[in-house]
Amino acid sequence: VMRGRVPTALVVLVGSVAPCLSLVSLVGSGVGGVWSLTQQATDALRSCDALVFDALADDDAMRGLVPADAELHDVGKRGGDGRGKIKQDEIDALLVELAGRRQRICRVMIA
Repeated sequence: VMRGRVPTALVVLVGSVAPCLSLVSLVGSGVGGVWSLTQQATDALRSCDALVFDALADDDAMRGLVPADAELHDVGKRGGDGRGKIKQDEIDALLVELAGRRQRICRVMIA
C-alpha cells in the first residue's frame, strides 16, 4: 500500500481513461535511423517536452524533429558494446525524473 503522494510517473487507470500526468514514449529508430521511424514515432518526437536519445548516425536529423524548446539528453549508448555516457539504471532514473516534471518524454533507442 502506498501512502502519501503517488509519483507522477505512475499512471493508474481505474474504470475509465484518466488524464495522463506524464507520457514516456519508447521509440526504436531501427537500422535506418530517423528515416525508418513510423508516423506514430515521428508524432511522439514532434510533440515531446524532453528527448532522451542514444548515439544515432544522424542525430541532427532527429533533433530537427523535436520542438525547439524540448530538453535534450544525449545518453550516448552504443548498442551492446557496454560503452556509453550513462548506464541503463541511470537512464531509467532520468526518465522517471523527467516524467515527474514533464508532460511528454520521448526515449529514442538505436537498433
